[in-house]
Amino acid sequence: DNLWLQVSRRWMLVGWAFLTAGLFLGGRWAHDVLGWGGYWGWDPVENKSFVPWLIGTEQGREAATLVMLAAAAGLAAPRFPARLGAFLVAFGVWDLVYYAALYVLLRWPPSLGTPDLLFLLPPGPWWFQPVWRPIAASLLMIVVGIRLFVAPPRRRFGHAPGGSRR
Repeated sequence: DNLWLQVSRRWMLVGWAFLTAGLFLGGRWAHDVLGWGGYWGWDPVENKSFVPWLIGTEQGREAATLVMLAAAAGLAAPRFPARLGAFLVAFGVWDLVYYAALYVLLRWPPSLGTPDLLFLLPPGPWWFQPVWRPIAASLLMIVVGIRLFVAPPRRRFGHAPGGSRR
């Protein structure tokens, strides 16, 4: 299972690097040779080549964010339920801060009903949702995460507290 992830990640990075180099070299060519004054002249070919690069960059950023939050959660607690709780709280807070920063910096979204593109979901009818749904999911993750984080460890059947058998 891990081998497939390593191989696919490596090839995704190779493809992304070639696409980055192609975009950069194409921009230099359009500027220097053609004298267009820039690469992004709203030519459909240039824009179509930029969209996969944006998607690959965003997916890489999302994966790096999840790894960072998982590492922080792993350091925050000694046992799995509490680690999961710490991850859920961190992810929920991260998402809420993201939407707050978007609103403060860009005045977007103008309302909680504004549709948003949700990258962590597969394409389909659930991909475009109003902003209130990921915000509600973030709040739910925070509540569940706090519950998991502060919950006392469960006793195993047949064991007394402190780890000795009865």
